Amino acid sequence: MNIMNIRRRYVLIAAIVLVLGLLAYLVFANVQKRGILAEKVTLNVWGVDDEKVFESIASAYQALRPETEIIYKSIGLKTYWEELLNALAAGEGPDVFYIKNHDIPAEKDKLYPVDSTQFSPAQLNDLFPTVASQDLVYASGSQIYALPLYIDTLALLYNKDIFDQNAIVYPPKTWIEFQNLVPKLTNINQRGQILKSAAAIGGTEKTVDAGIDLLISLIMQNTSVEVRTDEENKALVNSLGSKSGADAFNFYLQFANPASTAYTWNDDQTNSLDSFGAGKTAMILNYQSAIPVIKNKSPFINIGIAPLPQIGGEKNAPVTYANYYSLAVSKLSKFPAQAWDFVIQTATNEGITRSYIASTGHPPALKTLIAEKVSDSDTSVFASSALIARSWYHANNREIRAALNDAIMDVLTGKSIARDALETAGDKINQLYYRR
Repeated sequence: MNIMNIRRRYVLIAAIVLVLGLLAYLVFANVQKRGILAEKVTLNVWGVDDEKVFESIASAYQALRPETEIIYKSIGLKTYWEELLNALAAGEGPDVFYIKNHDIPAEKDKLYPVDSTQFSPAQLNDLFPTVASQDLVYASGSQIYALPLYIDTLALLYNKDIFDQNAIVYPPKTWIEFQNLVPKLTNINQRGQILKSAAAIGGTEKTVDAGIDLLISLIMQNTSVEVRTDEENKALVNSLGSKSGADAFNFYLQFANPASTAYTWNDDQTNSLDSFGAGKTAMILNYQSAIPVIKNKSPFINIGIAPLPQIGGEKNAPVTYANYYSLAVSKLSKFPAQAWDFVIQTATNEGITRSYIASTGHPPALKTLIAEKVSDSDTSVFASSALIARSWYHANNREIRAALNDAIMDVLTGKSIARDALETAGDKINQLYYRR
């Protein structure tokens, strides 16, 4: 072998080593960027699900990522939010936590958005219904702050036995049909006391569970698509100040107005879930999550489920409202990439998600699982409703709800007329957008 061939061989070997080294570096850099190095990490997760429910998620994820330990803390619904905010304010708290979809705008400063190379808005749109993007993506549609565990939507829950006893074959599909059923299902004695109510609607949140969500749904249904998709995020405020907003507000209030032919409810009633469970109210507008609460107290109630009534007509596309928990990563996390890997796998891995849905009974968020559930009689309404759910930007969900609840109360107590009460609520909510 001559010297020239030996040199060529050494050059070739050196080139191969160099290429392999470069490839190894690129792979290492990409893995490091995506935060999925086989580095031993511990992720703390806080949520409201029972520990046994979450155990399936943690074990399934750890099977995929053996190097990651998941420590879950279950907190009761009544104290969860306060405990979480206190911990985050103290610079402590979890790496990952549950957060309601409408609470994200007010809490964005506490969240670590995912890097688009790890999970993109395009992927979100491909995997989840439209409402997920409306709720979880901000900064001009470029930053994702959370991913949904499930998607629950408003629907009509009705007592099948009461319907049968009153020869009502089908639940109402439109609000006109709903309104026409009220006199048939309402029983008021000579002293004006409501003995049997057709529906829990028209009151404050003191008695009407999910009443504010229903009011927002009515306003949204009565608002044009152009206003609903306002790029300035003030569609809710603009709608409250419009005729369509006022019409929806008055429609809601009529059911608690003794002078109305649709009178069927007032704030002297017991909580709507209890009244419905006791057979004193024929219909409520609520979420899938309300069903186990009702059946826990009234196990033999015969509940029918139908889509939320709509305005109807060719020009009015059906709309409902969504309420659900998502998983978000804390800005304080020392392992944000790994934390987001956990969130992504939990929300998008069909095996993990299917196990979670089966153990909780929640309606799915993944489109692939929604497609499976639309033919299931127990879940079809909620699964299909996720596809027509829409959302508005809630600068501060709690204060918005309080402002609308105050408006209802002011009208019911005679403190204000509907127009002025709605205007006051609109002014309060408008200020929230300037405090962002």
